[in-house]
Amino acid sequence: MAKTYPQYAAQVALYQLHLGVDRHPAVFTATCADDCRRLHILVPFDTELAATTVQRAQLIIEATQRGELLPRMTDDPNNWRCRLCGHRERCWRP
Repeated sequence: MAKTYPQYAAQVALYQLHLGVDRHPAVFTATCADDCRRLHILVPFDTELAATTVQRAQLIIEATQRGELLPRMTDDPNNWRCRLCGHRERCWRP
């Protein structure tokens, strides 16, 4: 799951860490919007991923508190992720 859906893997690792359920795998379920098939994956706790994700969140929070903008994830303001972001106008302001 970490290779295919890294954002979900990080989210699951954080839930496991903060809920204290890191001794047993989490059950991750996804439903296909086209035909309602379900996929169930057992996700073992990834200590390193949880720690890295917490550190990254701390970095973002601290930079925000200092009024800093971190480097963008892309140099293209028309990247699909930028077009969906609510902060696009502020981020790409000259």
